[in-house]
Amino acid sequence: MVKKIIVKLLVISFLAGMCAFPVLASAAGAAKVDIEQVRTDLPEVRAYFYLDGADGIAAADVSATLGGKALATESVALLPESDAGVDYYVLADISGSIDDEQLAAMKKALKPLSDGLGSADNLVLISVGDRADTLLTGTEASKQRAKAIAKLGNGDATTHLYDAIDKALSLAESNAAGLGSKSEIIVITDGADDTDGGTATKQETLDSLSESGIPIHALCFAGGDRGARDNLGEISRKSGGDMVSVSAENIVAKLTDAIGRIKGGYVAVFKAESNVVEKEMQSFSIEVKAGENTLTDKTAAAVRSATADTTAPEIVGEPKQLKGKDGISIEFSEPVAGADDKDAYIIKDGDGKKLRIKSVAYRKGAFGAAGAGSGTDATDAAGESVAASVEIVFTEEPYSGRYEISFVGITDISKEKNQLNGKAGFSYEGRSEVQKNTDSILGMLRAYWWAVLIAGIAIIVLLALRYIRKRGGLIRVDGKIGFGDMAEFKHHFSTPDTGDVSLVVTDTRGKSQRVDIGIEKSFFVGRSGINNLSFDDDKMSRQHFVIEAEGDDYFITDLNTTNGTFLNGVPVKARRKVSNKDVITAGREKFVFRVWQGQ
Repeated sequence: MVKKIIVKLLVISFLAGMCAFPVLASAAGAAKVDIEQVRTDLPEVRAYFYLDGADGIAAADVSATLGGKALATESVALLPESDAGVDYYVLADISGSIDDEQLAAMKKALKPLSDGLGSADNLVLISVGDRADTLLTGTEASKQRAKAIAKLGNGDATTHLYDAIDKALSLAESNAAGLGSKSEIIVITDGADDTDGGTATKQETLDSLSESGIPIHALCFAGGDRGARDNLGEISRKSGGDMVSVSAENIVAKLTDAIGRIKGGYVAVFKAESNVVEKEMQSFSIEVKAGENTLTDKTAAAVRSATADTTAPEIVGEPKQLKGKDGISIEFSEPVAGADDKDAYIIKDGDGKKLRIKSVAYRKGAFGAAGAGSGTDATDAAGESVAASVEIVFTEEPYSGRYEISFVGITDISKEKNQLNGKAGFSYEGRSEVQKNTDSILGMLRAYWWAVLIAGIAIIVLLALRYIRKRGGLIRVDGKIGFGDMAEFKHHFSTPDTGDVSLVVTDTRGKSQRVDIGIEKSFFVGRSGINNLSFDDDKMSRQHFVIEAEGDDYFITDLNTTNGTFLNGVPVKARRKVSNKDVITAGREKFVFRVWQGQ
């Protein structure tokens, strides 16, 4: 019997030890981070969190993401050391289930809370009874707060707790014009809720709390309905808060502990890349490096508001020439959209000529700790991360000189899409002025090759015509084409050469030759071989002119030729006398008539 009792005691002790071990381990426990509340007014995000088992953290130790996107950490501080305040929404149960002793203790506990408010803190007091009445709005002075607390009574027949929570959430939402304070709901009740006549249900309250991110800290008097207490505990825990049991004797201490816990947390200020609200509910996670430990926690955050962005993006400094590439790099003051389009850039030289762009490569800088180390991060010449940059590569090496760049369709990534305006100038060291002039001439030749070709042909034609004129033009004699100065004359005599008359013939080449002729009756000259004297001259008729002798006189007659016969430059229209040294012109030939009798 004794052995059985001993065995049972050992088993019970072992089981108790096993059950107690996790509690002890947790108490001894590892450090942890606990997000209590997240408030957003994009691009600003504020997170209120508790850090247990670690201290001495700085902004560099804290990183966060919203919707999976990295946030930039701007500051981290303990709540009392920051500019943040606390808006306390106290829900005081004034139903008949709260006895006089509990009511007096409640009032006593609220006095140090009211007296200890900081300059940035506010106290909103809502009664929980037959209806939810706002007794303090948060704007009252200390004396007004004390009077309102003193007037609390416990005469209401019902407890509309969910309606009071709903009213507190509505007031918190309307008061959330900025992110300078965090909101805390403190419920002092016995846990009961008489839903008859109320407008809010438990599930609706849970949904509203989830969307708001505001925690409930419940101080629950013992003795109330067990089921109502369990419901209140569930609501408190799901909101991110807690519930503790209190009595008239310890409520002052318990409320002081709760306030100390609330003020003992941290506030971290983060900044998102833009003010665009993609979804109303987004996942928020935080990571804290505490010594050798990396602590994480996550929660759902309501993202509904955003501050308008009125700042347009700018170019930082002057565009810089790339090394090893024919191009430039441009740094932007913030991430932008549209910078990866070649048509977004118009680059001209001093003469207004555009540079042709081969490619553009846009890079966004690392944003927040989560983005650090990315292979596509934008960096400057020194390797330092920048907000955003673009590399523009040209199709060919530009010439040395100053250039101007204009931007088309580049905006920031805010919901306002602020336009990148203005122009930017930059210097470039490239091809020389000599190369520029040479390329300009070659470019004109390539562009106007047809004009050059036509001009060349025209010059050749003009030179050819000049040469042809110099050579006496082109002639066709007996089916052959040749130059006029190549015409040859032939002569034969149908009568014996007496030597008393001669013709000194000069052809188109300027070559002269004396031909002695004898004229008994007539002497014919023309192109045909039947003449006494014939020439291969297409300007001369087959029988062109005839010279006739009458005693000692000589006469010339034109034989109805096309081009005519001239005597001393005068056209021969009828039979005319020819004297010594007269000049006869026929076709391309010139004849000097000579009479040698008596000479």
